[in-house]
Amino acid sequence: MDNKGYFDSPEFRELLQKYEQAAESNACSYFGIEELRDLEAYYILQDSPHMAEDIVELAKKLHPNSPDIVKMEIKLSLCKDEPEVALITLESITTPIDDEIKLLYAETYTALKDYKEAHDIIIDILNQPKITKENACEALELMLDCGFAQEALQITNYALQENESEKCFWEIKAECYIELQNTNAAIEIYNKLLDSDPYSTFYWEQLAHIYYMINKYAKAIECFEYELAIGEEIEYACMMQGYCYYFLHNYNKAQAIFEE
Repeated sequence: MDNKGYFDSPEFRELLQKYEQAAESNACSYFGIEELRDLEAYYILQDSPHMAEDIVELAKKLHPNSPDIVKMEIKLSLCKDEPEVALITLESITTPIDDEIKLLYAETYTALKDYKEAHDIIIDILNQPKITKENACEALELMLDCGFAQEALQITNYALQENESEKCFWEIKAECYIELQNTNAAIEIYNKLLDSDPYSTFYWEQLAHIYYMINKYAKAIECFEYELAIGEEIEYACMMQGYCYYFLHNYNKAQAIFEE
């Protein structure tokens, strides 16, 4: 599942509201293990390790025998910047190693800055004859994290020949261009993605980041404004607008945002 897009969906927003209301009122509500994994992934993306930890503890209570628990614990360790702990947990797994576990190994070695080991695992995953779109995209993102942007771009272009309509490959291609400092090409991709999905806060934020990187602060403000129009609760977008106004020397506007 493409979580970045899923987190914007009404389905996930309803799930998130249900969980946060239950947590706030200490109510006993049931959540499936997949729902809990989605919630953990969301809080990790939001850089909220304490919230993610609460999700893992709830998963242990509701699904104590689920094999997904150990995967959630590894992701939590990585979120808490404890790759050594993640590696110990990985090496204690006695069940067959599937692609998801391999991806966790690659992510852990990336966090440990052992990029060669991570790269070897990523290539092994990408060479699987029946690799899923989700695993391929995650492997390519890890390849980018390891610093192999040109190689990731070549593989992504190959994937797009067979899967031209898959948005996740276009997202990775845009990220490759950003790493390779071809910002115009990245901007073009995100504009095309927004043509088909104009309510994606992720796409608006990515586009805003590019404009921010190349010092086009007015354009960045405009993109963050669209993001906030879709999700007014996104404090990060508001904060980044403050930085943009600061660099445009509009100190009164920047001060008002930061004070708020």
